[in-house]
Amino acid sequence: MEERFKSYLEAKFKQIAPTKAAMEYRKSLLIKLMDRAQELHIKGMSDEELIYGTVITELGDFDAELRDYENRTLKRDVNIKIATLCATLGAMYLIVIVAIYLIVGFVTRVWHPTWLIIAVGILIALTAISIAACVALGRRKKFVAMRASIVGAEIPIGVTVFLFLQLAGGVKGSFMTFLALTAVIFIIDTVAAFASGSRFRWIELPICIETVLVMLYVILGLGLSYNGINIWHPAWLLCLGGIVAALVQIIGVVVIRAREKKRENSDDCTVIDEEYWTKW
Repeated sequence: MEERFKSYLEAKFKQIAPTKAAMEYRKSLLIKLMDRAQELHIKGMSDEELIYGTVITELGDFDAELRDYENRTLKRDVNIKIATLCATLGAMYLIVIVAIYLIVGFVTRVWHPTWLIIAVGILIALTAISIAACVALGRRKKFVAMRASIVGAEIPIGVTVFLFLQLAGGVKGSFMTFLALTAVIFIIDTVAAFASGSRFRWIELPICIETVLVMLYVILGLGLSYNGINIWHPAWLLCLGGIVAALVQIIGVVVIRAREKKRENSDDCTVIDEEYWTKW
């Protein structure tokens, strides 16, 4: 019986690549088949041919199972190779930016703010990883995670801009970069919500508008106050404008939905009337 099972498995496994994993899988299947044959013996089945046929039949569509196994194995191997390549490239990238930092530092004897080379290099890497994750998640239609990845890509960019303005350029009020970043995050996330067909997009839109206008109000107020210009009043009308825009949008959405509902009900009545007069 064991030799028959071996011959069967050897013939079937010739359909897939002769890898070590496939060999281990073949051995485990042989043990499984032998155990099942022994179980049938114990239950009183004595015909060897019947036992063999029963055990083989229980395998189902074994050819399809083997193809599926090979596809899973190949996919896993590819993922391992990609992960290894990414880790190698990441390590090389880190070594390069550290080397550039050391070379620039020793040549110029200026260690500050040249350390920004390392910081910005790492932030660029994080941005690239977030963008790659965003593309991959978008292809899989995992839109919530995709939007989170978009935010993850924007934050390092904002931090990079802030570091350059504050430490390299000494720009006064550079902290307002984070205010602008907040507005940008809301804008891009809302665009992504509409692009992905989020159910809450019409709720997110007024929140986005109000947030952007509030950030604009604060940025203008702080920025002009450095030059002795006070526009806190009447610039607060920007915030009020966001609320008004939200109310207008809500009213518009409610009116449009009501019209669509009325049209649907009207269409349903037409169908029902036709069915009523033609159906016996």
